[in-house]
Amino acid sequence: MTSYKKLLVALATLGTGLTAYNTSSANPDILVKTKTVGDLKFKDGYPSDETISKVQQYMYVQRVVNVFIDGIPVSSMQAMLEGEKSLGAKPNKTVLLAESIIDKNC
Repeated sequence: MTSYKKLLVALATLGTGLTAYNTSSANPDILVKTKTVGDLKFKDGYPSDETISKVQQYMYVQRVVNVFIDGIPVSSMQAMLEGEKSLGAKPNKTVLLAESIIDKNC
């Protein structure tokens, strides 16, 4: 995917806070103000190098956040498995039943 297409995808995901300004009727430069990334500048319809860099950095941060959030259920299941093992359960062989609520410190 070209940098220009990546920029368009990223702009579509920025959500609220987009405001576009045409600096003058004779000048085709466009300034897009965003709350999350800052000012994005376009000349003749193409993003500046600074704009591409800002949007790519924003996309990297979003990917890191998504990876972290997607990993939470997996780590929770692993912690539950380890906790049950410490109480004597064997994975895929036994079901652990408790008569009362298990204390996190046991």
